[in-house]
Amino acid sequence: MAHALEHTGLLLDHAGAVDLTVFQPQRDEVTLASAGLSIAGAAGLASDLFPVPDDLKLLGVGVSALALTGLPFWEKAEGGRRKAEDSHHHDHHDHDHDHEHPNDHDHEHPHDHHHDHEHSHSRPSATAYAPKGLALAASVLYPAAATALNGANPVGAVAQALAVSVAGAAVLSATTAETDYLLGIEEYRGYNLDWLIPLGLAAGSALINSQNRKSTPIRGAVENPKSPWRWLPLTGVALAALGSLGGRSNPDVPAALDREHRHAHTHHLSAFQRAVGDSKMALSPRPLRKWALLAPLGVVAGSILKQNKQDDLAALALTVAAAGQVATMAGFRNGQRPLLKTLEGRAKGWAIGAILAGLFWFVFALLSRKK
Repeated sequence: MAHALEHTGLLLDHAGAVDLTVFQPQRDEVTLASAGLSIAGAAGLASDLFPVPDDLKLLGVGVSALALTGLPFWEKAEGGRRKAEDSHHHDHHDHDHDHEHPNDHDHEHPHDHHHDHEHSHSRPSATAYAPKGLALAASVLYPAAATALNGANPVGAVAQALAVSVAGAAVLSATTAETDYLLGIEEYRGYNLDWLIPLGLAAGSALINSQNRKSTPIRGAVENPKSPWRWLPLTGVALAALGSLGGRSNPDVPAALDREHRHAHTHHLSAFQRAVGDSKMALSPRPLRKWALLAPLGVVAGSILKQNKQDDLAALALTVAAAGQVATMAGFRNGQRPLLKTLEGRAKGWAIGAILAGLFWFVFALLSRKK
């Protein structure tokens, strides 16, 4: 940057060596390993969505913890090995060359050459796969883990979901805090797995759990095998996937929805046109942060419905909560956006969702008393 400014005449010669680069945080393998350990814990919580044996669950958590915590250190060691192989030192010592010509005169040319070459061929820095892999794993597992935590009461459900969301936001922010992300050289890539997998897990758990209830019926329980509610979560996720992926290829739907609306002057519009425009922006999927309110609303609704033996509707509510968790996590993938701004937007969404969840709880309690 300094040399470019000097070349254009915007910077004096004596200031050409000034480093104009902002503070660049270096990669911390211990921080990434701690993030990997937390992600392994989220994987263990997400496994509660399905009837997995405890022994198998414990084995999976242990293996994932070793793999995720060791990935940053393995990548660092591999990078050091490649750097050592790329740097080599050549020494060319004295060489005496005598050239004899078969003609009438003999020429003897002693040449003394002493070459000391030191070549350091450095490849461009290899892509860092550890932060990218950990970021993708966090985006997938934390939303699923938040929906797997079924609190005994609505307050406990919200507290558990909030704790998981805070942990996921911290992990995701730590994996995208490097210089390449801050300067826009690297960017997070979710390949739509960060919303398809958690929503699919939450929706698929409804069918699996309903099959388990049918295999072990409770005496006196009323079963409705033709209830359409158990298929609704999975159908909704399938329709959302077809709508997002069926048209033009978009490798990152949450990033596209996380963008702000364009601000334009509306003083030339009538009051009706401004109202219509504001309504369109309020009802549009963008920006994604406003849908974070679905996280507390969904977990509270799921907890209340489970207490009232409405398991199929509870599965639908937990799928909605997973969508809210995806909206919550999506903002922390952008390393260029100020962290406080992201926290402010998500906190507002959670506050509104908590208020709506309280209203739902109150109305449901009133209806239950009338019955």
